[in-house]
Order: sequence, then structure tokens, then C-alpha cells
Amino acid sequence: MKTLLFSLVFLTLNSSFSMNKEKDVYGKWKLEINMKEKLKKESKELNLLERMIVGGVSGMVESVWEEIDITFEFKKNNEVLLYVKVEGDETKVEELTWYMDNGKIYIDDINNPNINIDNDGYWRLKDDKLLSFSDNGELEKEVFMIRK
Repeated sequence: MKTLLFSLVFLTLNSSFSMNKEKDVYGKWKLEINMKEKLKKESKELNLLERMIVGGVSGMVESVWEEIDITFEFKKNNEVLLYVKVEGDETKVEELTWYMDNGKIYIDDINNPNINIDNDGYWRLKDDKLLSFSDNGELEKEVFMIRK
């Protein structure tokens, strides 16, 4: 009986420590996308002609992506700054909002007419990375953020 009680207490404490808090997210995070894998994954549902077109432009897309630096800076009061730096250009900064619900991080562009974030999913902090999940809970392993 004592062993069972001890196990339950240990599991409860362990799960409560693994729950992420908003302060764990504060700071700058660099968006990383494995563009080659992302294009490969997305093109699986295309017909032959569409796959040929994607295959023809994928190298160009990858090289353009390498010149773009996208950083999110999570702040208190549910504010997140989005920095977009294209090689040779000025850094553009946009204000967005974010919130955390049960360890899931949602980024929202509802208050900013200059930007449209097409992300129906959410992010989760794990092993010092923000991992991207689709709205149905599937891990999008090609897309993640690392702390700057």
C-alpha cells in the first residue's frame, strides 16, 4: 500500500514539474523549417503534374528560405513580436498575440492587419525546442523553433 501511495505521489509531482509555464517561453525563438522535407511531405497528395512543378521549383524555394530569418520574441502580457529579416533588407517587426492553454502555445494574428499567420495548430515546449503540431495533434517535425 505504501509503495502504491508513494508511486502516485511521485507521478503527480513529476507531471506537475513537466507542465510548462508561460515564463518558460519568454524570449527569442528562431523559426526553423526543413524545407526539403516539408515540400516532400506536402507534395505526397498532389497529382503527377503538380509534383513535377513542385520538384522543379523546390531548389529555388530552399535557397530563398536560407536567406530568410524569422524570429518570434515572446513577451509578458501575451505579446509576441515577429521579426522577419531577408538578407540585404531591413528587419520588419510585427506585433502579434499569444496564449498558453494546457501547455499548448497558440500564436494569433487577429489584431494585426499586416500579417496573416496560417497556423491552425499550436506549439509545445519540449527539450528546449518549440515543436509545431497541427490542429489534430499531429507533430509537424519539419517545423520547430529554437531559442536564440
